[in-house]
Amino acid sequence: MQSLALAKVGYDAAVKFAPGHYWSHYLAGSIALDLQDYAEAAEHFGNAILDDPDRPQVFLGLAIAAYFAGD
Repeated sequence: MQSLALAKVGYDAAVKFAPGHYWSHYLAGSIALDLQDYAEAAEHFGNAILDDPDRPQVFLGLAIAAYFAGD
């Protein structure tokens, strides 16, 4: 769990410094999903979709986050 928290810090920094980069948002969303922060995961996946809508895996991440958030 501690390594996930450390990874989250890194991905959050990547999102801050490269806000329009698909991989920053996708990986930050994946970590948020693992940490069960579904609202944050959905936000990151939504931003990743805006950056690159041709990647189907991010839609799956968004669907999973929405499901667990009760949306």
